[in-house]
Amino acid sequence: MPISGIRKSSQAYTRRSRLADRIAKFGVLAMRPCRRCVTGGRECLTSPESDRCSACVRSGVSCDLAISPAELDRVEEELLRLRKEKEDVSVRKRELKAELRAKKERLRKQIAFLEKRQADLIRTELQNIEELEADERRERELEAQVATLSPTSFEPFVVPDDWLAVGSFGGTGATSPHNGISSTSNSTS
Repeated sequence: MPISGIRKSSQAYTRRSRLADRIAKFGVLAMRPCRRCVTGGRECLTSPESDRCSACVRSGVSCDLAISPAELDRVEEELLRLRKEKEDVSVRKRELKAELRAKKERLRKQIAFLEKRQADLIRTELQNIEELEADERRERELEAQVATLSPTSFEPFVVPDDWLAVGSFGGTGATSPHNGISSTSNSTS
């Protein structure tokens, strides 16, 4: 049995070698070399009947000249996924732009409102300062007028006697400071 196993290997190798020679002899240069030929630095020769180049046939390995349907499906699925993701990004970008425009407009309105409020506050404060200055000016003018008056120009205030006849406001009878007479006794005389 080990001999037959060796023999099969030899037969497979011989057949592979013959096929590889035939592809190399009658094949054409591949438009795009496979990775194995690029790495090995040799020409990638293939024939229309084979999906593998002569070097890959001789070595008994798969060749990336022919694409398997499963690999093609994986590439197509990844391509669809990436295209969808790109579209999602574009949609999100438009949404973000709209959100940012709305936020910018909202901030513009808030700034305009606060600038107007600031101007109103400044105007009000200026009016308050002007009124305060006018009040202080009037006080200074009054103080200056009072300072110009001489103390001798004031006459003492004397209560007339007939005011004492009005009566007491406290009920005990007021005494006149001038004559020492009680207002109640003055009204009876």
